[in-house]
Amino acid sequence: MRFLCIHGTGSNSKRTCVLMSSLAPMIHELEDGHQFDFVEGVAAVPMSQDVAALASPNECFYAFYDPSDYRGLRLAVDQLTGFVESEGPFDGVVGFSCGAVLAAMCILDGQRRTDGKRSFPFKYAIFVSSAKSEEAMVSLGLDPEANIIQIPTAHIWGRGDTVEPTGGADLSRVCEPTVASVSVHDGGHEFPRPAQLTGAVQAVRRTLAFEVEASD
Repeated sequence: MRFLCIHGTGSNSKRTCVLMSSLAPMIHELEDGHQFDFVEGVAAVPMSQDVAALASPNECFYAFYDPSDYRGLRLAVDQLTGFVESEGPFDGVVGFSCGAVLAAMCILDGQRRTDGKRSFPFKYAIFVSSAKSEEAMVSLGLDPEANIIQIPTAHIWGRGDTVEPTGGADLSRVCEPTVASVSVHDGGHEFPRPAQLTGAVQAVRRTLAFEVEASD
């Protein structure tokens, strides 16, 4: 399977690759032969505190849009859609924090443009420590009460998240509940650590099973 991985604000593709070191073994456990492609934001921003311990001197950090007012989100969705169309197909997407929101907006925008077609632009999505999504939807003219992500999704967040304490739960509520799996670990705004992987493994396993059922 081929995954597109999207980092959060104040990070970069290299740091996301490091942060995903705990998630990659989890996905590898489910099926062999995975490919992870990382896309990087274009706007230079200050480093996020969640990657501070991993950063190297003089490293640059980026964002896809401004999460304070969602400036640039429309352009980011269009650019990500173009990237998926030119570099895909991708089986799934893994988004962290604001990257999860961008992935969700890309899926919702794709459903709107293709009259709800399930397979565009991904077959399933894994959202980790999502940032706030309701305001992002409104900024794109999407009604949070009426627009639902239809593909199978996994939602993973930490109950100790002080950066985006409600983001994961909020995004899970705009996804089709019959094909949405949730895992809450004991950590914070981060990928689950090795000792906390069991619930995340189960959530992703359920998500992939939903996808198999949808494809039959």
